[in-house]
Amino acid sequence: MTGLLIAAGNRKAADTLLSLLRPFHPARSLITESGADARRRAGELPLSLIVIHAPLADEPADRLAMDLAAQSGAMTLLIVRQEDAAETAARVADSGVAVIGRPFQREAFLQLLRSLMAAQARVERMQEENRKLSARLEEARLVGRAKCALIRYRGLTEEEAHRCIEKEAMDTRLPKREVARDILRTFEG
Repeated sequence: MTGLLIAAGNRKAADTLLSLLRPFHPARSLITESGADARRRAGELPLSLIVIHAPLADEPADRLAMDLAAQSGAMTLLIVRQEDAAETAARVADSGVAVIGRPFQREAFLQLLRSLMAAQARVERMQEENRKLSARLEEARLVGRAKCALIRYRGLTEEEAHRCIEKEAMDTRLPKREVARDILRTFEG
């Protein structure tokens, strides 16, 4: 995991949260007491977890949570008064911000944290899979364009163009996408 940002209106709450989170999140921690400072410091390092303990003196904590979650993509947990938890959760539901009412039991907080971490890990795996699929799709597009260039300018059939690209990739020990780029530079400038 990367950085942790805790925004809390008072230092005692921040210290308590830090002691709860430290076993799960040993990375660098930033602690702020205002929304403005949290916004400024959020860009200092990549964040994997943001915890906001409401209220903050300078702005609504729910707005800060939604903005930081959208900006950073980090797991974001908003701690509000128990009587405000349901309404706040409904307000931030579409932003991916988790809400817990205080006072809370330590185990409930830790279970929510574990659930957030599991969800974040799944999202990261899906993003990595998406990156791999995008790269494969881009390679297929390049190879397809290169085959079309070989068909047009050399008069090859599709099968011959495909074999030509594969043979060149094996002979030069280059990926097919690099061979395809070379062919496109040759024929299409």
